[in-house]
Amino acid sequence: FLFYFLSMSWLARISSNVQELRIILCPVGEGSAGVREFLSNRYEWIKAVNPRLPICVRQAETAHASLFCRYDFNKEKSADIEFVSAEDIEQTIKEFVEAGENMPKSAESIWGEDYVTHAKERGGTPF
Repeated sequence: FLFYFLSMSWLARISSNVQELRIILCPVGEGSAGVREFLSNRYEWIKAVNPRLPICVRQAETAHASLFCRYDFNKEKSADIEFVSAEDIEQTIKEFVEAGENMPKSAESIWGEDYVTHAKERGGTPF
């Protein structure tokens, strides 16, 4: 558990570098098998560390598996994830997050004192 979390430190940077993730897949198609595996094994980790990050998952029959990442100022990147493994999808998201570190940020993406204060007032830890 701890090793997996520490090796995934980029997960905590998603919400400061990305505004939204959109995942499109076919619920039964063979080409979306890696996407379904990714969602069943890793979605909860991403959401636990980034609770405010919108992750839109859309399923449609015969849909082509795709990943879209929206940054500040409506910049977008996308990737074709048809017939791609769950590990490769994770690597693609990691690359999107790292690309977002070099992009200009809007005020809502910069972590301010509000978030720190809110976490302290809540009395718990962020994990």
